[in-house]
Amino acid sequence: MLLGRASREVPQGPFRETRNPKHCVEFVQKIVNSFWQRWTRDVLPLFVPRRKSDANQRNVCVNDIVMLVDSSAVRGKWTVGRVVEVYPGSDGKVRNVKVKTMSAEYRRPIGKIAVIYPVEGYED
Repeated sequence: MLLGRASREVPQGPFRETRNPKHCVEFVQKIVNSFWQRWTRDVLPLFVPRRKSDANQRNVCVNDIVMLVDSSAVRGKWTVGRVVEVYPGSDGKVRNVKVKTMSAEYRRPIGKIAVIYPVEGYED
């Protein structure tokens, strides 16, 4: 999806010539389910920091925009918030954060959040 290429795993048919809207809805649901399964399995883990292999990775900072990783979240309903407080460990690396969302504040370990927009922005 991100590279603009089609995937063979997305249902391609068979397209039935039918007037029954139930068949059309079922087909569309298969496509949507396939998309969200692949997103959760292939893309979302890329945003979550890894422990040992990312020794030089930046710390999560206050005002970073993050997505809360929740395996039980409803398809397409991701909780997005802003980091309002960080809790570093004894080595100076951030281990936990407090995230403010539209509805509440949550305290989460960094393994359960994904930074989607850092406070310093992205380079052009």
